[in-house]
Amino acid sequence: MYKDLNVAAEHQTVAKSSQGKAALIDFGIWAQENEQYVKEYYSMALQVGHICLGLRPESKKMELQIVKEFEDRASKLPLTEWNIVAESWHSEFRTLLEADKNPNPIDNSGIKGTREDSWTSKVACISSESARLKPDLQQSDYIRVPVPLWRAWLRWHGCTLTVDSQFTRKYLEGEFFEDSKPALELYPLEILLLGHDRKKSHDGTETTPRSLNSWACAQVSRSMTVDELLSLCKTELRLGDGDARLWQVIKENEEGNVLLDDAAQNLHQLYTALGKTKKVNKMKLLLEVRERGTGVWPEELRASLSGKQITAASTLSSSNAQLSGRPGAVGLVNYGNFCYRNAGIQCLARVSPLTQYFLEDENLDAIKKANTRRRDSVETAIEYAKLLREMWAAKKKNIAPNDFNDAIRMNSDMFECSEQHDCQEFVAFLLDQLHTAIYEANRAVNALEEEKIEVKEEKVKEETDEEKAERAWTEYEKQNDSLVTRLFTGQLRSRLICRSCQGSSSVFEPFTSLSLPIGFEDVDLYQPSFSQVRSTELGTS
Repeated sequence: MYKDLNVAAEHQTVAKSSQGKAALIDFGIWAQENEQYVKEYYSMALQVGHICLGLRPESKKMELQIVKEFEDRASKLPLTEWNIVAESWHSEFRTLLEADKNPNPIDNSGIKGTREDSWTSKVACISSESARLKPDLQQSDYIRVPVPLWRAWLRWHGCTLTVDSQFTRKYLEGEFFEDSKPALELYPLEILLLGHDRKKSHDGTETTPRSLNSWACAQVSRSMTVDELLSLCKTELRLGDGDARLWQVIKENEEGNVLLDDAAQNLHQLYTALGKTKKVNKMKLLLEVRERGTGVWPEELRASLSGKQITAASTLSSSNAQLSGRPGAVGLVNYGNFCYRNAGIQCLARVSPLTQYFLEDENLDAIKKANTRRRDSVETAIEYAKLLREMWAAKKKNIAPNDFNDAIRMNSDMFECSEQHDCQEFVAFLLDQLHTAIYEANRAVNALEEEKIEVKEEKVKEETDEEKAERAWTEYEKQNDSLVTRLFTGQLRSRLICRSCQGSSSVFEPFTSLSLPIGFEDVDLYQPSFSQVRSTELGTS
């Protein structure tokens, strides 16, 4: 109360309890002693009661006084939303009240624009308003009033226009305007939402999306974010909890749409990126909905079948991208059916020793200089290292692994297409490529001669399984010395026991991954045991 009435410190004398509450009688005593504040408080109560709570003024004089005082008070408040009213009607409104006559219904026809070239004549509008203001409106043509006052006028006097009579506009900061000054957003953006028109084959399967058709439109503020617009679309178009996302349409029914993957990006940034003039005020967006039955994204299907790659907004410019929170915490844009590939990359990227190896320049230089006929593994390793460095640079929220995907396509028959694959198979392939590149780099650095290691078959009397395992592992390491071996390779013992003589024979084989049957009946369960191998290079044991 003290703050609202601007009560001076020496007059803030209302008796109150230890909890900061005042009794009604104490307030009454204070009011009698400070009459100047009581009048202000009473005036404020009248304004709130009539304008905000629905009371109707008992006289023209009271209405004029309440409206004047409310307009004066509101002009000093930092309101974010205002209603636009024609100055001609507002002047007439005051004149009639001063003459003790009934005001006419609100008339905004003088500032209302036309629906020429409006999308509302073609599709439904999902925003609360779709009315346009007259182009090149001058400040003398209108006044701004608080939203509660506009609603009070509608209750008291009605409106001459049955549709398109309300103009609610936001007050935005200078970053949304060319002159960089805060102002009312008189002309919001008009958004046309496109949707996929699908064509099914005779067997009922989905083919490439045929075209983009107009779905709905909206008139929204430039300050609205991608996430807020997507929420509006889901609510008004009754998409429920279904997966949906927005794309910026560069050229309708052509390749090159941009995925809006930054939820915090506002529409003003998208609009200015198109390079359109201020007067155009229009933008087309694609609302893509994932198929419930198949889980397929139509745009990913289009890209997969056409061989094109998807472009994400966060990958176009580091200046417009959000900074990642920490090194490596970066998303990978999913192209077509490459989710299995991105999942594998993200998992391997969390293996710190391997990632650190590829982040060091001397290791990458050694791989590039390695003299090997397996150039495919070298190219894959180099692109993987570049991808890790981009992820660890932490300059973008999402990045597109285009060069890495091209290297995989060129160097692998299995993964050259855009079809879905098993993530474990891809990880095994990638580890093999990285292992070969690192092994060849180690050979070049150590100036090793390529020799075929001959294993002499000598019968060792009373050799224990531990000794056999050590000998087998040493021989394997000689031929496969790399960081991948030390991090990912283990040793598997296969033991056969003769049921007649109880004699046993053990064979030790290296493995990078173990395939275990799950869900089969009548299987024998064994307790696996693991032992760590001491490695001074990695600093662990």
